Amino acid sequence: MLGSAARSGFDVLLVGYYDRWQRNLRRFLELIEDSLHPAGATLLMCDVHLLSSNGRDWQRMKEQANRAEDYSIDLGRRIADGFAAKFNRPYGDQGGTTPLGFRRTAEPPHVLEIDPATIGQAVHLFKEYATGHYSFASLGAQVGMAPERVREILAAPIFNGWYRRGKRS
Repeated sequence: MLGSAARSGFDVLLVGYYDRWQRNLRRFLELIEDSLHPAGATLLMCDVHLLSSNGRDWQRMKEQANRAEDYSIDLGRRIADGFAAKFNRPYGDQGGTTPLGFRRTAEPPHVLEIDPATIGQAVHLFKEYATGHYSFASLGAQVGMAPERVREILAAPIFNGWYRRGKRS
């Protein structure tokens, strides 16, 4: 796809930030060597001033791509470790904002429990939206909420059975 676009419309692909364009060394090499260069196009990394058609820059570009991939893998590992540590705490409670229809228990560890005073509002949103007659905006107008808030509630992991272990399964 990139190669055909290059053949039909551009000579230079400008990329503003190197580490945002490609974080997979294999894919980077495929895109450049199998798509762009055969189509007569080149890649210019604006932030690091590297041009893929310049032999002196090519080695540095591969090193940059490799570093970006390593960074992405390490970051993913750290994020996963952080979530795992949170879920391994007693009760697996993640803190943060309490969803509509729930409250925190008064006693530690302050886990979530159903709030009888507000759970009906959440149930109402789901029932009305399930009829298919409402958009987020029209339902929000009916109940006095911003459309974004309605969408957040309807997509909230706790209502969709994903909250207990933090995974959709």
